[in-house]
Amino acid sequence: MQQQIEAFNQQFQPIMNTEQNAFRLYIVGKKLREGTVSAYDEVDPKEIIIDQSIQDWLLRTTKSMLSSLLEYEIINIQEVDEGGETIRRYIEMTELNQLAQWQQIIVQDQIEGNAHRLINDSDFKPKSLIASFRINDQTIYFLKVISESVLMKTRTIMNWNVARGQYELDENTNKRLFLDEQWDGIIYDNKVVLYNESKILSLFKYYEKFREAAEQVVENIKDLGWISEEADLLRFIGSQVSLQKKLARAANYSFEGIQRDRVVNLINQGTINLNLDGEGKIVCTTKEEAKVVVDVILDNFVTSMITDERYRALNKSKL
Repeated sequence: MQQQIEAFNQQFQPIMNTEQNAFRLYIVGKKLREGTVSAYDEVDPKEIIIDQSIQDWLLRTTKSMLSSLLEYEIINIQEVDEGGETIRRYIEMTELNQLAQWQQIIVQDQIEGNAHRLINDSDFKPKSLIASFRINDQTIYFLKVISESVLMKTRTIMNWNVARGQYELDENTNKRLFLDEQWDGIIYDNKVVLYNESKILSLFKYYEKFREAAEQVVENIKDLGWISEEADLLRFIGSQVSLQKKLARAANYSFEGIQRDRVVNLINQGTINLNLDGEGKIVCTTKEEAKVVVDVILDNFVTSMITDERYRALNKSKL
């Protein structure tokens, strides 16, 4: 993935203007349903018709973002549980269904009308800007998560030119559309590279499926009667996305194979770093204890068939 983006960037950075290849800019969001006060309907992408001043802004900010992105190692989100200071993760487009639908509408050019009336509608709540750019049959999409407070609602920065039928930057501004000009991610080759990971994954509620599955597993664990009454496993799980993702793997597990007596013996031997209360139930009152409980449920304590050494195996596959 990294090499593909680097190859595209080598073609992209030398571009000095958009006279031959122009950006297309889209906005997506939701709109208050007529006759209601809190129910919103999703709005398909609408194109923002823009002039050269905004084309220049797009070229400048996207070139900067792509250069910054390539300073990091780009890794599949499935390979590491959390992001880091030296990496940026990417996710398959199929994991973000709504974004895939938006892209499909743009690709098939199924957009009805432009965004001018929508932007001026007080019932419209924006979600994201999408800028597309095409070089030699290769298209890249830049994503910026936005809210109503940063949209051009004041009409003081981005003006609608009635005569030309397009948006343009106000000549009296400093040519900045947003205080934060950083794009949050890109779509390239059916993959979404997450520059500002939390914004994009939060927008598409990516982690909700893991949280819901993890909460169900916690209920199943409680039903086993292994955990002490004082344990608050759900609170620790709820604050840790990595734990939610791990525990979600057990959503379809059968806990019948986990033998309570063996777990108790391993705790008493010191192999599993947990404590038991007076009733012989597992104590879980800290984040570290919650992590160990999750490993117990996922059967992550194994013995080597070769050396008989015991391991806490975080990644394993059946023989």
